[in-house]
Amino acid sequence: MRMINSIINLSREDRCQTIGFQAIGRLSFVMCVVAMILLFSSCENPDLGNTADDDAVNILGEGGKIVEFHFSGLSIDDFEGESVALGVQSCARLNFAIFDGDKRLKVINQTGDQPSFGRVVFDMEPGRYRVVALGHNGLGNASISSPVQIKFKDNKVTDTFYYYGTIEVKGSSSFEIPLKRAVAKCQIVIRDRFPATVSQMQFKYTGGSSTFNAVTGYGCVNSRQTENRSIIAPDEKGATSFDLYTFPHNDNDLLSITVMALSESGDIVASQVIDDVQVNVNKLTRCDGELFGETTESSEGGDFIVTTHDEWMGN
Repeated sequence: MRMINSIINLSREDRCQTIGFQAIGRLSFVMCVVAMILLFSSCENPDLGNTADDDAVNILGEGGKIVEFHFSGLSIDDFEGESVALGVQSCARLNFAIFDGDKRLKVINQTGDQPSFGRVVFDMEPGRYRVVALGHNGLGNASISSPVQIKFKDNKVTDTFYYYGTIEVKGSSSFEIPLKRAVAKCQIVIRDRFPATVSQMQFKYTGGSSTFNAVTGYGCVNSRQTENRSIIAPDEKGATSFDLYTFPHNDNDLLSITVMALSESGDIVASQVIDDVQVNVNKLTRCDGELFGETTESSEGGDFIVTTHDEWMGN
């Protein structure tokens, strides 16, 4: 009432200015309130991107249905026909994604040193979901933007296992997720002695894919893949082997592989192109031959013999 009386006693011009200042003050206050609401709202929105899972509990909704996923096939079995038994090894990384239709809801990334490795638990609303899972030994987490386009760090492909399927959540439940191999393996075996000038091997190959489609189980782009391997102590007597991986586009993809031996300065000591190397998912193709020749370090070796072996055991 005191404020109203003081405004009435002012002149018409002064009253307009006073009312105008009050209106501006109220508007500024309202704008500050709205800004604070938007700020807190944005802070409450969950990040559905690539996140690490330390506690193995992640909430997608308030449905109260506890859903647990267990992954089998995370161990890498020996390959029949390998020259050296590898023993049982584990995938170093597990990437797991849940989709509602085409919308990605959550991505969980785990590493082998986590207690929850191979186990993921969600509080999920009832419904149907698409599930994508990858076990691999890549340099970083796979990027699962959609089930049909999965990329790996630096486009490097390692021994990779996957699962794709649809689940229906009706109540609290547990799902066993079997992983199977997604890649073809090409093993380059060099039989002759490495010259002392060779410090690195480089392999450039085309015909395969470094991007994976989990729906079809095949590669989905035409890639130019490159792998470098350091030579620390080359075997002067026996064979030296190098493993290459790719996602084939079909059951009988053909690779073209350029094998190069490089000096420390990057000069090519010896090179050879191996064409029409047939690769298949879950199978080993071996390219066996000489690269350097027997007399001089700069001479070319003979042709490589290409053979395809049985699939990896247990997968």
